[in-house]
Amino acid sequence: MEPQKAEKTQVEWLAEDIPEMRRLVDFALPSFLPLLTDRTDPERTAKYLVTADLVWRIWYLGIAIQVLLAQELYSPANALTRSLWEAMATLAYLVKHPKFQDEALILLAFSFQKLIEQSPHQPELVKERTAILARMPAKLVDEARRRAKTKPFTWSGKTARQLDDAGDLTGFAQFYGFLSSEVHGTLVGENIKIIAPQKGEKKGEIKFGRKPGPRDIEALANFARRALHGAFKIMWRVFDGPKVQVQTPDPDLWHKAQKKSSP
Repeated sequence: MEPQKAEKTQVEWLAEDIPEMRRLVDFALPSFLPLLTDRTDPERTAKYLVTADLVWRIWYLGIAIQVLLAQELYSPANALTRSLWEAMATLAYLVKHPKFQDEALILLAFSFQKLIEQSPHQPELVKERTAILARMPAKLVDEARRRAKTKPFTWSGKTARQLDDAGDLTGFAQFYGFLSSEVHGTLVGENIKIIAPQKGEKKGEIKFGRKPGPRDIEALANFARRALHGAFKIMWRVFDGPKVQVQTPDPDLWHKAQKKSSP
């Protein structure tokens, strides 16, 4: 009797998701390209560009998180997960906004304005982005400039919590705060621990490196999977993509099962 194969972990399924999503995009590319290259309605085309750019960022971050988790590099995986969260929050907010196209253009204008400010040493880049801004609707470019100068100084005019709420993302207080502490270097005393000598022992111990539990790692990988699947589903709706069958398991099923089993 053959031994039963162990069920794949969420880290392993994340590794399967990455090429699967690329397969789906390659399949749909002929129908997506006209929307990304249409010059008859540049504002609508910009909406598709922003959507695709955010989804591709989520895909790249998913790749990096999987590699880090597979190598047991938990702290940098946490840092990238916050970037993943923010990209997903932005995408979710945009598609739910009643003026999706206008907000996408404001995000693009805000991004180009910031890049111009940050790149005085790259005159060609500054020239290119300035020329694009000049062709964009002036009122939306002005709105992007206004938001950049008004608290909370974000492209959306909202705080991170407000953006999450508007995009229906949950778990901000518990998860995003923890990830932010990791990103900003305020979560210390976790990677190097000094353990005092136990009773009857003369020497203590210094432990290097974070030792998360298996469930911590699985939960992080599952979040990356849910972001990846969710982002591609959103893009499919925006681009009116052809009917496809995703060949990796739905990550929401694992997440729901864990919530049910929690004490």
